Amino acid sequence: YFFTIVTIPETGPSQKTPQVMVTLPQRSGLQPRQLGLLINDNNPDSVILGEYYARRRNIPLENIVHLNISKVIQLSRTEFQPLKAQVDSMLPETVQAIAIAWTMPSRVECNSITSALALGFMESPCNTGTCTWATSFSYFGSNSTQPFSDLRMRPAMMLAVLNIEQAKQLIDRGMASDGTQTQGSAYIMNTNDGIRNLRGRVFPSSNLGTNLSSYVDVQIKNANWIAGTTDALFIFKNY
Repeated sequence: YFFTIVTIPETGPSQKTPQVMVTLPQRSGLQPRQLGLLINDNNPDSVILGEYYARRRNIPLENIVHLNISKVIQLSRTEFQPLKAQVDSMLPETVQAIAIAWTMPSRVECNSITSALALGFMESPCNTGTCTWATSFSYFGSNSTQPFSDLRMRPAMMLAVLNIEQAKQLIDRGMASDGTQTQGSAYIMNTNDGIRNLRGRVFPSSNLGTNLSSYVDVQIKNANWIAGTTDALFIFKNY
């Protein structure tokens, strides 16, 4: 940005300063005050992971919610509702998204825990045994960069790793990639889960390759898992 300051005295001619250039840092993605962090105090690994993530990402203390959850794979809807209420009541209005510092529990009945925290528990798929959702979501196709302020929902992600060392490496790689506009691939997996395996079948072929972005090569893989790749930016898998 370039500025010229003009002074206008009460008497006499106005005066201009030489042009001044000011460089402001470029904003990229979420800022620390916009990210909430959930830690399960009943899980020592979650505490270690959460504290490391908070320190590396400078997450404000008021954005960190400490919970006490059993280390189980699945929660019931009855168990989940007070947890969701606690999270919603404790996170500041500035928080636009949530990071979850644990791998278990990973679901609420048939909902993933990330979608349940973001959208609330959805009964229809669990009651009907199908992937038919009763509600459409305004965030789909939206350009909003502040989904909670605009749409009253917070996208959630899980820091899913096998051990603390891998978790720290994942966080460090994320820090190193900030602002780099990394190029890589997005893999949409066609697994053998015929009921839930929808993305690969309905994804428009016109959006494959680099048609959506010159930075991301979108590919469909007919496999249950992927291995031996070093360029994965996104993996969408229903298995």
